[in-house]
Amino acid sequence: TWSELALLEQRRIIAQLAASKMKPSTTSSVAKTEPCATGQVTVDAKGVITIPSAACSSPTESKRSLYKGGKSDLIVFVENKKGDTLLHLSRYAKGGDAFEYTFDAPKAGTYQLVASVVTPKPNQSLFATANGGADVEIVLPYTIGIWGKTDPVAIDLKAGANVLTFRGPARVTFGEFTLTPMN
Repeated sequence: TWSELALLEQRRIIAQLAASKMKPSTTSSVAKTEPCATGQVTVDAKGVITIPSAACSSPTESKRSLYKGGKSDLIVFVENKKGDTLLHLSRYAKGGDAFEYTFDAPKAGTYQLVASVVTPKPNQSLFATANGGADVEIVLPYTIGIWGKTDPVAIDLKAGANVLTFRGPARVTFGEFTLTPMN
């Protein structure tokens, strides 16, 4: 029941977003553009790296493909009610649809990676790769369509520039990723 309610709410939100994109603007002659990659990676005094989901280095715009003759969203940037831009893997996304972040780490070492997510169904995993290394599986919590956090997983980063690549299941929305140094 909760899964169905979460899916219905997600469909309602997406339909509302799609309808608002189709309505002409009555307050301005400038058309509203779709959300795209925004945000900035931050590092606090303790070396904790916070990556907003919309701070992507790839893709930087919603990624679309043709599906049954029409356009389908795969990786989508959406705005929440507060105006924050979030990354969402649509129902058409496949496990190979990847998104990545390029950022600087203050020091090399092992970090605990935690993601804030919204998931409408159980038994899903996200896969992360740091700098082209081995996949790290992140089990996604079943959040019943509300915000939750993953359990931490260990990931190795080098000092300076890093690229963190994710591949995940369909119907997941991401808030932010947090990398906390373990040493």
